[in-house]
Amino acid sequence: MNQFFKQILSSLIGTIAALLLIVTIGASGLIVLLLLLSQDGSPTVKDKTVLVFDLATKIRDTEPTITLSQAFSQEEQSTLTLKQVLKNLDKARQDPHITAIFLDGRNSSGARGSATSSEIRQALEAFQKAGKKIIAYGVDWDERDYYLTSIADEVILNPIGMMEMNGLGAQPLFYKGAFEKYGIGVQTVRVGNYKSAVEPYTRASLSPENRQQLETLIGGIWQNFVTTVASSRKISPNQIQAIADNQGLLSAQEAKSKGFIDQIAYWDEVLAKLTSLSAKEEQTFRQIDLASYSDVAVKSVPEKSSGNKIAVVYAEGAIVNGDGTFETVGGDRFSRELRKIRNDDEVKAVVL
Repeated sequence: MNQFFKQILSSLIGTIAALLLIVTIGASGLIVLLLLLSQDGSPTVKDKTVLVFDLATKIRDTEPTITLSQAFSQEEQSTLTLKQVLKNLDKARQDPHITAIFLDGRNSSGARGSATSSEIRQALEAFQKAGKKIIAYGVDWDERDYYLTSIADEVILNPIGMMEMNGLGAQPLFYKGAFEKYGIGVQTVRVGNYKSAVEPYTRASLSPENRQQLETLIGGIWQNFVTTVASSRKISPNQIQAIADNQGLLSAQEAKSKGFIDQIAYWDEVLAKLTSLSAKEEQTFRQIDLASYSDVAVKSVPEKSSGNKIAVVYAEGAIVNGDGTFETVGGDRFSRELRKIRNDDEVKAVVL
């Protein structure tokens, strides 16, 4: 009997000891995890750093939707909001550690509208006026990228690179013929001749009203491009228009002779130039990309705050019943948001 109780007691002591060991290890692990989480993991910017703006970055007004697989992916997302980009460029303007901006056009152009490009260009101009340099380099440029890069202090093109300068256009796709061929009927409701969103489903060509408004829109964007580039590069607007009308493409040599670029160079030559503006680090220059710079806190740049707020509501996509998704304008969801804003005494205005 005594032997039986001894076995039970020893088993009980062993179990308690094992539990205490597990609790101790778990508590220690939790403490270590909390210490790691409490550490500031934000990137830091060393002295004489170049801010790299990859022109392939997709820029949009609203935060992009992220799928579950993207959330767990180790790959960096190449999409930023316009607000992030403008804030980073203004922060870099005031940051004493940032010496220059590198506009990297080696990759394909990212999704960026003309209005977005215009706001970014103004921010780059403010950076430049602060006495800091902008270097731009690319292999093949179209009008969208060149609109930004033309502001740079040094515009550099690869020796085998090309510049597209053939103007702007619109090519709507019409489905009416295909629908009729396959017996698909379309019913639309619209008010006004200039409401052209449904025309691809009801017509086989542009209506006079739609052609007029597209020509006005594209003509205005093109005229802004011509006058802006001409001013930056000290080129006659007529010369730019003549190239668009008669030539369309410029080789690197032609682009330099006509004043569109400052230098023809390979990447290793550009790398040496950027290193001279910063410092050498691991076979490259000291740099930080635009996305990483979003997480950098700069002491010399105070955060702006106010008791009064202006709410910005983004309505993007088709208008649908119910809550909808992030890619649509859900009637119920937007009603709740606007009601919440209306009842907030600190919100003094709304931008839709």
